[in-house]
Amino acid sequence: MGRLGGEEFSVCLTETNIEGAELVAERLRRSVENAVICTDKAEINITVSIGFTEITDDDESFSCALNRADQALYSAKETGRNKIVSL
Repeated sequence: MGRLGGEEFSVCLTETNIEGAELVAERLRRSVENAVICTDKAEINITVSIGFTEITDDDESFSCALNRADQALYSAKETGRNKIVSL
């Protein structure tokens, strides 16, 4: 797990297939959506958009999969936010 920059983070789920990754991503999305941040002035709700992918034998490097996940993330943002998208 690590920060890629800005508001982007990456998590590598070893020994997890795409279906398992989808379950983890949706559970995380739902947890963030249901969390409430309380301040002195207001209660704040936030959401998260998640892009994910599976590393394949065709990937020449880890960067190939990371780029696909990034494309999926931007697809999630562009199609309504607060969702998960797989490529």
